[in-house]
Amino acid sequence: MKLTRVTWSREQSGKFMVETGELQKLTPEEEKELDSLRLQLEQYGDFLNLGDVPQEEMDELFKAKARRGELEDRSRAQITWTAKPEDEVRSIVLVLQPLMLPTYVENLPNKWIDKIFDPAIYRLPSPTGKEESEKETQPLIPPSLDLGEQIRECLLEIEGTPTFKDAKTYLDCVTIEEVESRPGQPASHFKIMPKKYLEDDWKPINNKLGDVFKQKLTWTRDSKNSHWKVWK
Repeated sequence: MKLTRVTWSREQSGKFMVETGELQKLTPEEEKELDSLRLQLEQYGDFLNLGDVPQEEMDELFKAKARRGELEDRSRAQITWTAKPEDEVRSIVLVLQPLMLPTYVENLPNKWIDKIFDPAIYRLPSPTGKEESEKETQPLIPPSLDLGEQIRECLLEIEGTPTFKDAKTYLDCVTIEEVESRPGQPASHFKIMPKKYLEDDWKPINNKLGDVFKQKLTWTRDSKNSHWKVWK
């Protein structure tokens, strides 16, 4: 059984730790084996005079007792916990509902977390018991992400782990630069440059960028300087 637990510090705000655990117990086959060994060894007490047992049978007896002891130890359910690296988990969302399976999500993009906790979703009654007017309950709308942040969030949303050495997300595979059309003029686009030849990592990045930015995305082939552009 796979388990997850989260602990956080009451003293250090935002400090938390995620651990994964596994409940160790016998398989049905091992339980049958243990029952069989118990019956087999029942006739051999702990104070058996080993001089009465033939050598061939004694070797098998010791093996059976050792195996029974191993299974007896493992039959006592225990959980082994392993802490995840601190930089591997940036956020956690846990949803628990009666009669529903739990929902546990790690590293949900910030824009989705903002949407989940958007105050526009909730309309609380006023102290008088009447709903407040729409004007009074209208939430402040947070400024939208700029294009550079949109690109970064987009790359963080790609599922899976890249093959790029030491990269934990697809954002780690590229550099993102805002480019001016002319010196002193407003930037016309963002340049997304692979840090090296991406091999199998190119397709997930290209597909995700294409899905999000559509006609604004172009791919420029230029030998070792090939790159994407997202136009404003």
